[in-house]
Amino acid sequence: MFEETIKKQFELLDISNFNVDISHRLLFVCGGKVDVRAPIPPSFRDRLLTYTAKHASELHEHFILAETFKDYFKENAYPDLLVFE
Repeated sequence: MFEETIKKQFELLDISNFNVDISHRLLFVCGGKVDVRAPIPPSFRDRLLTYTAKHASELHEHFILAETFKDYFKENAYPDLLVFE
């Protein structure tokens, strides 16, 4: 029942009313411990951040770490996580 209700609501949406803003290219990265002092990376996220910092800075500079997202609230850049997404 719930699934059908959701489907019906989505069928009513008019995609011409939607707008996608890709002017701010950010990638929200969450999950997994990050420890630059650890001899073995404790998570995939740590490995990704370490690798891109050294080998793909053009990608790395667009990462927003989950633990730093609260700074965006303080700066009023985004009112909440849903708007950010």
